[in-house]
Parts: sequence; structure tokens; C-alpha cells
Amino acid sequence: MLSPRLTNCPECANIPSLLKKIDCKLAELGNGLYNNISYMLNQTIPAGDILQLIAYRRILTHKYCNPDYVHNYSVQMIASRVIRLTAGCISRCNEPERCLEEPCDITIVANPTTTSTSTLPASTTTTTSTTVVPATTTTTTTINLSECTTFVTFNNRIGYYNFDTNDIPILYVEGYGSFNDIANTQNKLWLAHPSKFIEYDITFSPWSISFNRDIIANQYTGAGLVAIDNTNLIGSYNHKLINIDISGSVATYTDLVTLPTFGSNASTYVSGDILLTSTGKLLCTVFNLAGETRLLQYEYPAMVLEIMVDIYPTITGPYGLTENNGNIYIFNVGFDTNTLFSVSQTYPYTLTPEVENIDVQINGASIYTNCATSNLLTTTTSSSTTAIPTTTTTTTV
Repeated sequence: MLSPRLTNCPECANIPSLLKKIDCKLAELGNGLYNNISYMLNQTIPAGDILQLIAYRRILTHKYCNPDYVHNYSVQMIASRVIRLTAGCISRCNEPERCLEEPCDITIVANPTTTSTSTLPASTTTTTSTTVVPATTTTTTTINLSECTTFVTFNNRIGYYNFDTNDIPILYVEGYGSFNDIANTQNKLWLAHPSKFIEYDITFSPWSISFNRDIIANQYTGAGLVAIDNTNLIGSYNHKLINIDISGSVATYTDLVTLPTFGSNASTYVSGDILLTSTGKLLCTVFNLAGETRLLQYEYPAMVLEIMVDIYPTITGPYGLTENNGNIYIFNVGFDTNTLFSVSQTYPYTLTPEVENIDVQINGASIYTNCATSNLLTTTTSSSTTAIPTTTTTTTV
């Protein structure tokens, strides 16, 4: 299926470009499906293409963080299939985000209104055409957020997860291309791009965000990010967790710990997110090249591994890790559904699907470290062994 290739594509090895093409086509197909339902149309919707695009998107997202992921299939091989599946899709211009193809050749022209004015001196009539520019009304809505808000990223947007309504309101559209993870403190927020961190100044109430600076990043792989304070972050690089000093214009790195090996493959990478608690614990979700996933808890800053919970195959795409009201949550991205799982804090660390069918694919989550006060509790049963959780089937919508 992946063997045919296109050889005249200059951006075949550009993963961000391919992800944009996939997002564009999925939006187009989703719009067609919505119209079918809303207007009782009988148009054919290629469900098979949708499933393939979702699968390719997940593979490319993993490859963006780890080039060895699914190493039997190169980006060029996947690109050939993606480009054919997305052929003909034109990204909407004039939105806050950049167009897929630049330059954008759509010009916005206000519709003119023509009025006629007649003057009657003697017996002569003069007609004058005047273009009236419509008035613009700007409505500003004030958003007040809690300091313990869980920020999430999706489709080049920053939003927050409302645990009361299970909604994800948009807070900011980032127009500089693809990014993966997010971190924040009480007054700063960072987005992780492939080659830089973008730093913003923020206030929670009323909500505001403004660009502050770019920080060059040389080693960060884009998977997992959490803020210690305004000058230090924690991320990942290859098989390690690293401290990222961002006090200067170029990030510097210090190794914290090498990730443990497990399962059927010895290569371990961070997948999803990192959570640092005010109780001195660091939690992160990891995977190996066989696709097996684990939830780890370290004592911080000693970086002693305390617990390793087997969350596979219940959770295969742990793209976000956060806390709310004393409960630990994992956002799982699947091929056909996105689910929010809660993790019990005592052995056997049961995973419970709290919300299924989340509308968007979460790329990362973040919460202010001072608001994270919970952690997995160690026991004599689980402190020296891998804990394998059971999964309940109760779903709360």
C-alpha cells in the first residue's frame, strides 16, 4: 500500500507540510459529512480515506518526535500516499493561521453599496455614485481563567479543557506553523516547535497572552514538556529526560535520567507529556518502538524511579498528562476516538475512561506546577514491580 512513490514532490520529507495537508483534507471530508447529516444529502463520503489519513497523521506525528518510529516506512513512502489522498484540497485563507499554499491568491474585497444623489438646478440632473464602507463592530469578550487551568494544544491552537462541560474553548491561534507540546507557569507560557521555544507572557484573569521571545532549541525532540520555573523546563531527548535552561536566547541542556527499558523493545521514548507536581514527583508517559506504553513516576529532583505502570493496550496514544481537583488524567489519541482517562492513585492504578469522543486531537497538556498536588502512591506491592492496571468500562459523558 505504501510502495508507490511520487518523485517530483519537493516537500515530501517535510512532516509539518504533510500534517497540514492531512488536516486540510480531514476538515474537507468532515464538512461533507456534516452537510450530509444536517441537510439530509446522499453524497458519498470516503470513510476509508478518513481512517487512512487519521492513521498516517498519527504515524507522522510520532516520526516528528522520533524518526525511528515505524522505521520500515520512510516519510517519503508515507508522503506519496498522503499527497494522493489529499489531492485537490485547498486550505481556507484569511483565517488567523497561514494558508497551506503560499502566497494566498484570494483577495478580500468589501461589497460596495451604491447610492444615487440628484441635484436639480434649472432643468439639469446630476447623478453621483458613492461607495460606502460598512462600519466594523468589534466585540471583546473577557475570559477569566483559574490559575489551575489545564491548557491544551490542537491544530496550531491553544485552548483549555473545561472539566465541567468537557468543552475545549480556543484561547489563541499560533500562526508560525506546527508545534507539539506546551508548558506554563503563573505568568509565562511556552510552545515547543522543532527548532525553538516560543515564550509568551500570560495573565489568567482576565485572560491575556502576548509574544515575548524566541529561544533557539537544538536538542529538544518535541515530546513532553513541563515548566519548573520561568528559566527552566523539563523535556526529552532520545532516551532521556533533560533539564532545559532557557535563561538565555539559546537553550542549554542537562541530562536528568535515562528512561528504563521494558516490553519487547529496548528503545524507550517520551510520548505525550510530563507532569511535575508540587509534592516532588515527576510523572511521564513513554512508549517503545513496539508501541507499548507505560506511565512512570520519579522522585524529583533525585530522579529515582518509583513506579512504572503498564497502560498498554488501554492507552496507546498518551498525548496529554494533567491533574484536576486531585485526580490525574491522561488524554489518549486513538485511530477512531479520543478519550480522557483518569488514573487511580493507588495500586493497581486503575484506568477509567471518563470522557470518550473528544472532538479534537490533543497534542499536549499543561498545568501550573503549584496546582499539581497529587501523585501515584507507592506500596510494598508495587514499588519494585511493574503495576498492571485493570480497566473499568464506566463512561461519563
